[in-house]
Amino acid sequence: MISYKKSLSIVFFLLSVSMLQAQDIVTSLLLKGDKSYNEMQYSNALAYYRQAYVRASKSATLSSKKEDVAAKVADCYWLTRNYDSAYVWYSRISSAPDAIQYRKAELSAILGKYAEAASFLKSVSGFSERATGFLSTAAMKKDSADWSVKYLDGINTEYFREFSPVLVDSAIIWTTNQPKKFSKNGVMAWDNMGFNRMLQVANAESLSALDLSSARKLYDPKKLDAKQPELLATHYALSDFDLLSTVKIPNDLLRKMKSIVAIATPVVLSEKFSYNIAHATYNSTAGQLYFSANRQEKLKNKVRTVGIVAANRNGATLSGAKFIFADGKDYSVMHPAVHANGTTLVFSSNMSDGKGGYDLYIAEKTSDSTWSNPVALTGVNSKGNELFPSFSPNGSLYFSTDGHPGLGGLDIYMASLKGNNTFNVQHLSAPVNSSYDDFGFTVAADLKTGYFTSDRLGSDDIYKFGYEKIIVKVSGTVISEETNAGKANVKVILYEKADNGSFIAIDSVVTDGKGKYTFNARPNRDYRVTAIDPSGEPTVNFNTNNNFTSKSPVDLLLKDKKPVVVAPPPPPPPPAPEVFKYIIYFDFDQHVITSESAQILEEVKAKMNENGDYKCSLYGHTDLEGGEGYNTVLSSLRSKTARSFLKKLGIDPKRVTIEFFGETRPVIQTRSIKEAKKNRRVEIEVTK
Repeated sequence: MISYKKSLSIVFFLLSVSMLQAQDIVTSLLLKGDKSYNEMQYSNALAYYRQAYVRASKSATLSSKKEDVAAKVADCYWLTRNYDSAYVWYSRISSAPDAIQYRKAELSAILGKYAEAASFLKSVSGFSERATGFLSTAAMKKDSADWSVKYLDGINTEYFREFSPVLVDSAIIWTTNQPKKFSKNGVMAWDNMGFNRMLQVANAESLSALDLSSARKLYDPKKLDAKQPELLATHYALSDFDLLSTVKIPNDLLRKMKSIVAIATPVVLSEKFSYNIAHATYNSTAGQLYFSANRQEKLKNKVRTVGIVAANRNGATLSGAKFIFADGKDYSVMHPAVHANGTTLVFSSNMSDGKGGYDLYIAEKTSDSTWSNPVALTGVNSKGNELFPSFSPNGSLYFSTDGHPGLGGLDIYMASLKGNNTFNVQHLSAPVNSSYDDFGFTVAADLKTGYFTSDRLGSDDIYKFGYEKIIVKVSGTVISEETNAGKANVKVILYEKADNGSFIAIDSVVTDGKGKYTFNARPNRDYRVTAIDPSGEPTVNFNTNNNFTSKSPVDLLLKDKKPVVVAPPPPPPPPAPEVFKYIIYFDFDQHVITSESAQILEEVKAKMNENGDYKCSLYGHTDLEGGEGYNTVLSSLRSKTARSFLKKLGIDPKRVTIEFFGETRPVIQTRSIKEAKKNRRVEIEVTK
């Protein structure tokens, strides 16, 4: 018979073996995940990391690793642009370095939670202006009336990426990862899609476009959930190393691909180029197309960087392709933009001397085949990424960044360029910019239309824009009280309300012979007009919200005859009722009255007994954990429990009212269960 002491030793031994095995399994999964991650096989890495997280969660000895593994899972979701899942996983990380805080902020902005985004970002070095910008996003939308945006239905798909359009005369060239055919060759491990290549349509205006409301119906989440597994999960399972040579394509996608092939022509290179080719710009003076391409040489255990290629263009055929910068093997040089003069080149690079991830650089052509050493555009670059530059026909520089104040993700900016300096950097208003990634902006010769890329519907797609600056005519009359008619030669000043709340003079006129004046104003702004006259300076405030034509009359009355009668001051308001406030707190996910809360409710009872006219109001709240509907019910239960307790103490329920607000009114913005106790509360007010 085995002794009791010996049996305990066996149990402890088996437990130790079990814990070691659990550690070995988690370590093995993490090593496999890291290998896939480093090879940019994020779909595989995600599967390994999620398994490691589940096992670490079940082991007390491995619980300390949970947040590290959660960060890896979140990174994979971020890099494959599954923003909803990334938000959930980043939320599981309590203490995070700047890189993760930045991503939390960006994900919050994508979801429209700008106050939360600002709180995450304010502590991240180099992003204070962007954090402040998240608190004033309304100002970034006030020019929205000037822009119209439509979805380019002819070439966009729900499954593949279409991005970086460029206009070359009447033709439009764009980049897509739609594969030539579904096979094990030419597929990226990143997202199991084809390598980027370029297509063109000879006449951009021939492409049909849809209103955004119609386009959103194409991306119905239920519809995508039903079709994505058929395309990806089934036929691309472990596709990084085990892709089937042929797959079944859903019928609607097959029809769409055939319709694109019918109108689009592949951009073909005479030279053999492998891997990714993307984001073109046209040098009209040289007849060359510049584009980004992966370096072609053989590599071993290194990331394949990107360089800039110049090639002669003849329709959809390119020849004489060669990289224009010999260096760059340890960093990428990409997203070229050639000025209309043909001698100025701006591009994006992650060289080590930049401010952040990717920055913009400028180079000048020194001969037919060489360029000057690139210089950073310091007036544009930020701690974030500056990408996808382009020039308009009149020389304005457009680029996208996630480092300047914006609506979230990459936003499009315009800047004037003079030599190596930039000035007057302007954020483009919604609806061109959104809380998602907006980039790849190209302007037509008329300077009023063009195309850009956005992933606002869940996938990179190309949109067509139109621009026309809207003017609102503001008119009125300065009226003399003496004659009850318009008064001539009175100076009238127009003020506009700035973002900080102050009013700034922007224009002035003198009334005509009939006392009339007119100003040119803009939609979606607050204004003030003031008449300057010896008899007084009457002022009228008004706004042009949702007003795109005219605002009239905005009349001003001059008190130039009758004395101004000063009205007696209004009687003082009645004294505010005295309010006695109390707060009780609850444990996580509970609505049970604790002993501490019971003592406070005894105090409430005593106060109620002082005066029979006293009423009691109970306001229930929860923390930020859990779903919105669940938290609403929980806050209701907390209010009702407090009312029931007061009833047991002898307080008539008719004297008690309850309200409940779920998670909508937190005292502190946190998901930490310990710190969020201040949010799990019922606020109590006793008053007459």
